[in-house]
Amino acid sequence: VTFTNFQLFNNNMDVNTEGSPLVQSIVCTDRIELKHNQSSFSVEYSAMNFLDESKTQYAYFLENFDNNWNYVGTQRKASYTNLKPGNYILRVKAAMWNGNWDNDETVMHISIKPPWWQTNYAYIIYLIVFTMGTFLVSRGVIRVNSFRNELKVEKAVNEVKLQFFTNISHEIRTPLTLILGPIEDVLNDRRFPDEFRSTLMLMQKNGKRMLHLLNQLLDFRKVQNKKMVLNLSPVNLVDFTRNIFDNFTPLAHHQQIDFNFKVNATPEDVWVDPHRIDSVIFNILSNAFKFTPGGKSITVSIDQQLKLNEVYVRVSDSGPGIKSKDIPLVFNRYSILSGESGSKNGTGIGLNLSNELVKMHGGEIRVESQPDKGCTFTIVLKAGTAHLTGQANIVMGTKVQDEFKLQHRYSDMLTDFAPVLTDEMEHVVKGEKKTILVVEDHEQILNYVSDSLSDEFCILKALDGEQGLSVAANYHPDLIISDIMMPVMDGIEMTRHLKDNFDTCHIPVILLTARSGIDDQILGIESGAEAYVLKPFNMALLRSMIFNIMEQRRLIMKKFAHGPSIEVADLKINSRNKDFIDRIIRYIEENYNKPELTISQLVEMSSVSRTVFYNKVKSLTGLSPIELMRQVKMKIAAQMLLNGYNVNEAAYSIGFNDSRYFSKQFKELFGDSPSQYKKKNMSDEAVFN
Repeated sequence: VTFTNFQLFNNNMDVNTEGSPLVQSIVCTDRIELKHNQSSFSVEYSAMNFLDESKTQYAYFLENFDNNWNYVGTQRKASYTNLKPGNYILRVKAAMWNGNWDNDETVMHISIKPPWWQTNYAYIIYLIVFTMGTFLVSRGVIRVNSFRNELKVEKAVNEVKLQFFTNISHEIRTPLTLILGPIEDVLNDRRFPDEFRSTLMLMQKNGKRMLHLLNQLLDFRKVQNKKMVLNLSPVNLVDFTRNIFDNFTPLAHHQQIDFNFKVNATPEDVWVDPHRIDSVIFNILSNAFKFTPGGKSITVSIDQQLKLNEVYVRVSDSGPGIKSKDIPLVFNRYSILSGESGSKNGTGIGLNLSNELVKMHGGEIRVESQPDKGCTFTIVLKAGTAHLTGQANIVMGTKVQDEFKLQHRYSDMLTDFAPVLTDEMEHVVKGEKKTILVVEDHEQILNYVSDSLSDEFCILKALDGEQGLSVAANYHPDLIISDIMMPVMDGIEMTRHLKDNFDTCHIPVILLTARSGIDDQILGIESGAEAYVLKPFNMALLRSMIFNIMEQRRLIMKKFAHGPSIEVADLKINSRNKDFIDRIIRYIEENYNKPELTISQLVEMSSVSRTVFYNKVKSLTGLSPIELMRQVKMKIAAQMLLNGYNVNEAAYSIGFNDSRYFSKQFKELFGDSPSQYKKKNMSDEAVFN
């Protein structure tokens, strides 16, 4: 068999055809190389049988493509389309007229070259690119994961740092108490020489400044953790801002700064948290005074824009100003404003905290500045309440501006404050001393509080809540002052145990703590404490609070003891104690005419020990058990007198055999003899009727 023709895509190819793969005649060709886009071809062949070509049979087979020989009869053409790149061998054989196949095959090697992107070099490049890509991607993933891990670690470290600073802030309140407290005590002592007062007042001022910074750090922590709760109330912004403005007037006079307050508009009450906005305005004014030299001016102005529903508080100064490139950084965390000398700086969180607080109110702080000409900070607040709808961490309250004003001024008045004891309160200090239990794990504060109160009260001490419970159960003090954060058992848990225990639930508790959060205060009050005092506390304030609690109890007991009727509700005590006293009084009322009625029977009926019974009755009513029994009987006798009994009958009915002694006891209680009491009250009743 001889190859006679070669076709590409049904087009005849020879040596002279453009793009032909043939380099010589097909008759002489046994090897053809094709490109990847020449994969469809046909090969014609002939056995050169000139005697009887029509009887010649053909078969062809393409190695690497066909599985078997293709017997095509007299067809003299083999066609293939879309062959894959590779090496093929086309074999053709023929059978003559007698049907015998000739074993002498004609062979042509056909090679279809792959495209450049499927060559070995390309695969090597692919491998190199893939390897490099895998390396770069893996390196990128590793780097991203590393950045993520570093970010997590940094975030965790920052969290630990902030928690550390928060804990330190709480801890610093304790030594601050021991600094500010004694200083205030000394300043309140008129015997202290006047020439040293200025030094102490300087120490006090810087101590309060430190306290302000601590509070600012704690507020910053709350804002960052999104635990800050705004207690909003309508505030007259003009009066509110002027109130803060007045605080800086002495400083302006001292630094020779022209300090002005302008009201360009009088907006309606704005809903804000007074404590938070006070801190914002205070911070901005503090910065203005910090960077404004003497002889310059600072102006605070109030304005509004009705169309935009906005209210503005502007603080403008004529200081060195802020560079344009630094303005975007002013509110960044830990950014520090500094003058040209760089000597004046701050904590770096004041303006950031102020900005966050204003944002929580739905407003913003804008900054305008020209170097060497000063700058203007504008606090923008929204009027009305529409912008607050649906916001979390917001509590809408009522107008408390006047109340806040007193609280705002109170910290500045502490150095001049001393408790004023009325004549009715002096009995607390005179005569028999009341007993106070002080529970505090910090030995210096324990000694400071104890020594400060030891002149007026008998003092018991305990170092933790567990010791406090034991001392309270054994000695039944009249009042307990306790720290909250203590080892073994904290003050909250101790207070709960005290209030849950019937033997001690009547003892009033004052909690001392460095935790200023409203949630912490609520937790303290919910535990059953009567009062909650923040560290650093003023000893004069604490002493006055103690006197007030005891005086209120005394007045209530006095009303109960000397009232004409027996009303347990007047005692203002919890339900368990009320039931206890009510059962005692009811038992006396039911058995008052029995001569065998004794205190022992009351103790047995109440199901408590004799000591607990005595302390309980004495603490809740101000009367000993025998005095309580006598007064209940006397009040029953008083009702008998009004119901028509004579003096002797009333006396004998309640167990008095001596009418004179009865009359004496009756007069001590009611201020009138039985006959006078009967005559006075009967006549009053007649007039009333």
